[in-house]
Amino acid sequence: LSIGTCITPDPKTGSNTRGDECPLNERTIFVAIASYRDWQCVDTLTSIFSAATHPERVRVAVVDQIVDGEDG
Repeated sequence: LSIGTCITPDPKTGSNTRGDECPLNERTIFVAIASYRDWQCVDTLTSIFSAATHPERVRVAVVDQIVDGEDG
């Protein structure tokens, strides 16, 4: 099983999913955030990217659950 993405695609296939064949200095990191009515979620995102040595290699997915009309 080959898991993991690379910032540069495989020259043969064009796929960024290269698993262990991706050099360490080109590997990405995936951060998943489930947020429930958290007004500080934006601060978490800012912190992730500002603390990263290579922010261009960070991938983030956020599920932000809010109540329409109640949460800002």
